[in-house]
Amino acid sequence: MSFVPRKGNYLRFKNGRPYYRRQIPEKFRVFYGGKREWLIRLKGQTAYEIELEAKALAHQHNEDLADYEAMDTHERKWLVDQIKASEQGNCVADTSGEVRNGPCFYVDGEVRRNLSWAVSSDLTSVSNAEKAGYFSMTEEEAKSRLELAQIILSKDKQLSEMERELLELRQFKASTHLEQAVAEKNGLTISQAIKKWHDRDRQSLKTRQHHIQYLNEFISEFGDLYVSEITKRQVVDFTEACQLRQKKDGTRLAPSSVAKRLECIKSFLSFAESVDLVPHNVARGVKAPKDKRPRALRSWASFSKEDVRKIFDKAPAIWDSRKGFEKTRKSTDLKTALHLLAWTGARPQEVCQLRTQDLDLMKGVILITTDLGDDLEGIKPRSLKNESSIREVPIHSRLLPVIDSHLESLSGSNTPLFFPTFQPKGNEGSYCRQLSDEWRDHIRKPTGIIEPRKVMYSFRHSWSAESRRVGMPEHVRNAIMGHVNENRIADRYGGDGDWIDEKKLHIEKMECVPA
Repeated sequence: MSFVPRKGNYLRFKNGRPYYRRQIPEKFRVFYGGKREWLIRLKGQTAYEIELEAKALAHQHNEDLADYEAMDTHERKWLVDQIKASEQGNCVADTSGEVRNGPCFYVDGEVRRNLSWAVSSDLTSVSNAEKAGYFSMTEEEAKSRLELAQIILSKDKQLSEMERELLELRQFKASTHLEQAVAEKNGLTISQAIKKWHDRDRQSLKTRQHHIQYLNEFISEFGDLYVSEITKRQVVDFTEACQLRQKKDGTRLAPSSVAKRLECIKSFLSFAESVDLVPHNVARGVKAPKDKRPRALRSWASFSKEDVRKIFDKAPAIWDSRKGFEKTRKSTDLKTALHLLAWTGARPQEVCQLRTQDLDLMKGVILITTDLGDDLEGIKPRSLKNESSIREVPIHSRLLPVIDSHLESLSGSNTPLFFPTFQPKGNEGSYCRQLSDEWRDHIRKPTGIIEPRKVMYSFRHSWSAESRRVGMPEHVRNAIMGHVNENRIADRYGGDGDWIDEKKLHIEKMECVPA
């Protein structure tokens, strides 16, 4: 009888944390070291990602159990012996070169019956056995070669058309597993190792996206190499190629952008070294190009008070007068977002992805978070730069009526988004794309603010400058802006919500938008 999994999502929560929990059928427990159940911590950051991860684990376990069920008695006994031996650290091998009643393997397109073979779960043992002249295999590789050999032998039998088709499907599946097993024996490719890196270190979503972008750029230059094949020369060549790369506007990548890519490669190879994928980090010692620009030119510039006044005078008027744009939801969203950027010092992405439940008017704060509670299917999940970005930002008294009016305009809508028109189409792109495009295409020129370093992010720099002008302490500013706080004075205040009055006291002194 073939294995038939019961239906279930196996998603459980413990202390508010998501887990994949599932009992292992008793007859299969020997293949999993005698474990009675799987209990795996899920790493997704949204409800959708968590559910998808649980389904993927369930699918993989169903396939594995079905494979074990499909084995004949002899094959299953042989594999159990291999597992028990490998648990004791042994390398199981046939030294005679003649397999009389033992297993036969699929090798180079044929079934081999007289093979000197060695099997182990330890890659070092596999390598040593290969040097000693054995046909060495990992357990997964041996399992796939056994199954393929059985399939080849079965083709000599009289089979119905349906049985033959099923056999072809089994052969394709076993061949795919064999390719994966051989690849793992030789090491992981860059794309395979990225996932293991993220699974282990659990970086923020934004950081993981940057890793994937930069390493895919490396792959486009040299291919999806095995990590062990990456050379120092390739890292140097990639760094030099990044310096010459042109962006869409014809300009080259800034030295800081090149440095970020090199730092990503170094961190990736440092991980590879830590898990023995490579003997040493070949990128160590490679230097990024020196940024010779003055320090003031290496980041976005602040808006002056005059710039802010121009933007608030012209931008709402432009949005209200645009053909087909007057009194639309988008116009309302853009104008409110402009106020939030100026008065909170938050990052544009943090503002544009807000949910209505993040605005607590009774307490007088805006919650910057990635809480999973309101992430629904079809709505792009939120992302933050790091853990320090989770915080409560006090609402300035001049901002309060703007937020109140905006919430009232949303009454009756069934969306959790504070800015519904900022939802990325097809969940591709960022929430702040709409605002950035408006600045570039419609606001910059009329205001006469042509300095390339002045963008929507400049409101954050302007807020920081204004906070210094009114004498806001550094630890208060760091807490409100979501910076990593190295000032231990802040620790005396307890949690972020325990000293909101202290933050409000300083916020009210600020004049971010001239009256």
